Parts: sequence; C-alpha cells; structure tokens
Amino acid sequence: MAELDVNHLRTLMAQQKARWVADVTPLSHLSMEQKKRRLGATPPENTPTLAERERLARARLPFRSVGAAGAAPAFHPQSWDWRNVHGQNYITSIKDQSSCGSCVAFGSIATVEGTLRVIQQSPNYQVDLSEAQLFYCHARSQGRNCDNGWWPDKAMQCLYQPGVADEACYPYTPGDQNCTHLCSDWQHRAVRITGFHSISNLDEMKAWLSTRGPLSTCFTVYDDFFSYRSGVYHHVTGDLAGGHCVCVVGYDDAAQCWICKNSWGLGWGDAGFFRINYGDSGIDHEMFAVEGVAAIKITLADTAIGAPALVNINDTILAIAWTGTDSGHHLNVMGSRDEDFNFTNKVILHETSIDGPGFAFGSGRAYIAWTGTDSGHHLNCISAPDCQNFSNKVTMADTSRFGPALAFGNNKLWIAWVGTDSGWSLNVMSSVDGMHWQDKVTLHESSDSAPDLVFLRGKLYLLWQGTDSNSSLNILESTDGVHWGNKVTLHDSSDFHPALTATQSELILSWTGRDSSHHLNTLRSPGPTNGFGNKLVYGDTSVAGLGLVYFRGKVYIAWTGTDSGHHLNVMKLPYV
Repeated sequence: MAELDVNHLRTLMAQQKARWVADVTPLSHLSMEQKKRRLGATPPENTPTLAERERLARARLPFRSVGAAGAAPAFHPQSWDWRNVHGQNYITSIKDQSSCGSCVAFGSIATVEGTLRVIQQSPNYQVDLSEAQLFYCHARSQGRNCDNGWWPDKAMQCLYQPGVADEACYPYTPGDQNCTHLCSDWQHRAVRITGFHSISNLDEMKAWLSTRGPLSTCFTVYDDFFSYRSGVYHHVTGDLAGGHCVCVVGYDDAAQCWICKNSWGLGWGDAGFFRINYGDSGIDHEMFAVEGVAAIKITLADTAIGAPALVNINDTILAIAWTGTDSGHHLNVMGSRDEDFNFTNKVILHETSIDGPGFAFGSGRAYIAWTGTDSGHHLNCISAPDCQNFSNKVTMADTSRFGPALAFGNNKLWIAWVGTDSGWSLNVMSSVDGMHWQDKVTLHESSDSAPDLVFLRGKLYLLWQGTDSNSSLNILESTDGVHWGNKVTLHDSSDFHPALTATQSELILSWTGRDSSHHLNTLRSPGPTNGFGNKLVYGDTSVAGLGLVYFRGKVYIAWTGTDSGHHLNVMKLPYV
C-alpha cells in the first residue's frame, strides 16, 4: 500500500470542499502495519461488519432529526461538549495506547471516567482507571490481544463485573502482557459500572450526551484519518486501516458533527480530540452508554442475618454492626480508619438479636439498639465511647417484630421500630442518653420490615416499606419526632429493610429490589417533597435490608450477600 502524501490529500480535500485540516502528525508517517496497531475495534461474529455499519449509518442519516442550525429537537440542546459545561471540563486527560490494538479499553475507560465525574457532579474528581487491567487481564481472558482487538460490549461487561482498579495498580505499557503486573489488592480498589446499554438512534445519543455523560463508539478508519489536525473530518481518500473505538464527549448540530476523545496522545489531532461528520465511517451506527458507576467494594469474611448497619464516628472511623450467623446470633461491631475497608478490632458482644441492629453516633458515644431473642422480643440499647467497651445497657418495655433504627440529631438519640401489635404499627421515641426514653409516638403507619431514620437540616426523616400490596417505600418528616407529616410514597418497593442516610445537603435512599435477584437500588433527593434524582440499580444483590452512611464526603452501603454463606459486603457509592 502506497503511503498517503499529505499534499496530495490536501488537493483532494480542496476538490471535495472538506471542512477539516490535514497535516503531518505523529501517526501519518507510520507504515500501514504500524497504523493498524493503533486501532483494535473488531466487531463480534454474527454482528454487522465495519462495512455494514458504515452503510447502515449512511442509509438512515437523511431520516434522522439532526436539525439544521437553530432547529435542534426540543429534547436536547443544539450542541454539547463535556469539556466545557459552564466553563468546567468533565473529561479526563488524553492518553496514548501506542503500538497495541487496545483502543476498546481506552475508549471504554474514558467513558467510565467521564461518567463518574458527571455523576459526582465534580469536574475535578480524581479518577484514573487501568486500561492495562481491562485489556491485558479481562480481554486477554477472552482470547483478545494487541493484534485481534476487542469490542465495547465485551469491555463493558467486564467493567460491570469484576471491574477495574486504578492506573497505579497496573500502569499501561504497549505490548501483550499476561496480567502478572496487576497489584494484589486490586479488588479493594476496583471501580465497577452499574449497567450499560447500546443506543442506535441519533437523537437518543444526543439526549444521553447532554444529560448523562459521554458515550463509547467504534468506526472505520481510513488512511487519511491519521493525518487529521483539526476541523470536521469526513473520509476523503486512503486505504482501509481497520476499526477504532473512541469516547464521544459531545456533538454540534450546527456543524453536523460528533466531538470525540481519541487515544493517540496530545500530538495528534486537536490536542488529542477530533470532530467527525454525522454518519461518516459508521461513527454513529451504535454507541454504548454507561448507566452508573460504583466505586470500591469489599466482601468481608463475616456473615450476617438481617441488615447490617453503618455509622460515621467523627469522620475518623467507618464502623459496621451486624447480627452474626452463629447459633446465638450475637451482635458484632468493628471499624475501619481509612476508606479502603481495612476493618479491625472486631468485638463480639454477649447480646443476641433476632434481626439486624440499629447504629448511631452522637455526643461522643456510639449506640447500638436491637430486638432481643427473649420471648417478648424487647428492644435494647447499649453504648460505648470507642466502639469497643460497650456498657449502659437498657432493656425497654417496648417490643418489636424486627430490628430497630437509630439516628442522632438535636442532641437526642431517636429510635424507630415496628411494634408487635396486630397492626404492625411504626413507633418513634427519643432519649438524651440512650437509657431513659420518652415522648413515644405510635404512627398510623405500618410496615412488615425494619424502618430507618436519619437527621438532616433540623428534620427527622423516617423511611419504611409499607404493607400495601406493592410493598411501596414511604417517607415521613418531623421537626420534633412527635408530629409527622409530608408523607411521600415512592413507586419503588422492597421486601426488606430500606436504608437512609444524609450528606450535607441531600437524602440518599437505598433498598433491595423486588426483582427476582434482589438487586441494590439507590436514589438521591434534597428532600422528599422536592423530588428524586435518577435511580441507580447495581449488579450486587442482597438477601436482606441494607445499611448506609455518609463518611468523609462519600456514601457507603453495606449488605448481606446472596452467596451461600451470606457474607457482608461494603461498597463506596458514586455520590459527593
């Protein structure tokens, strides 16, 4: 194959009135064999070939609502660029795959990193994931290498489960490797996506880009593309090189183009980015969307019945309490002084419970409440200044069918529980010391699982699973724990104890879904009466309810797994 001369290319571009600039680039002088090593998108068997994707993209382009300048469809803006949203850049830095057909890993990782920043609402959120692990470990396990490439849906499945760690865990260097350089603790550092799907409609692509984050796509690369410097690319001339995967960061209806992040370093293109015509080279035949991102997760050696509980000890210790699977169902508690789930100093209390405990911290003490294994299933509370030496146990006259919930606010400890009356009524009362309880209120609400409580901006919020036919989730609020109102009933439902926590400004709700696998779900809200954000459904599943807490600026979730041993799991959620 003859090398494409840039001056000849410019002549042909002028004849075709091309809207892009050709130049000598770090890749334009390479041999075709070397250029192909900078690609790596290979469509799977029984899916359209690259040529078919080009043809299908061109064929349907005239029927799309691409909109002339000033005539963009109402459900998305005329242009969008995640590098400049109100002056903020949500896209991570340009990387270089170099001489290995690993573009799918780079395009997919770029999409996940950008999506995580969007979800976090933080353009400066520090995230740098390992393309090396995704390609040299996960792709390699499927028989893929630098020569035969990969495809985004396969990469997304690996990002969903088991996920990838940070770049420092396995730094990228070009050339086939056998995954031996992966750090030993990668599972504790792994980031995973909560789901993904493909989009084949241009308007839906734009709607996703302008609201949810970047997309991953593949297209056919011809020899002229290696000489791209700036402008809106369309294929002019040159031999077929192969398929390539990139991250789409925006679009421009006025210019009729997509804006993309490449993986060929800063010296190529427009500082590593490029624009390409709608429908050109099969660029928009299909794109892949990341539905959400979940950060670090750990599965503990400990096992539990019921829901575990999490608490923040002065932003110094992330503590977890649970009811063990031993024959007596003893209460357990331990803590981690960092964000990497290094839980230590486990304490097994002499107390036993029929369900998961409630857990709270305030005024220098950690409080645990539980429903006893005595014949009446009485409520109990105990406290400690250090999560180690618990004392001041009190057994209350009240009884419950499930575990109680605890929250601390307004210099009071609050407890909520489901009574043993025939109506399974919800109850709330308060204490200044965890021993003397008062102001009991029995609500005209009922639940068939444990409730949860949280305090935010001078208000108590109570979350429970209703006894209606849908087992709907419900929220009430109160300023004094006695008078409750502004009830909100969600469309979502659960068969188990839901969880509630508060950041500095928002409520975070989580629950175990009623789908056949019982997946974890989360919602965020500035307050129930102000609506809720996008629901995230995670790949993880639980046999019981959940625990939530806000710790060092992040939200953590704990649950009892659906594995045969019902092990405890803790995960950092993608919220700020």
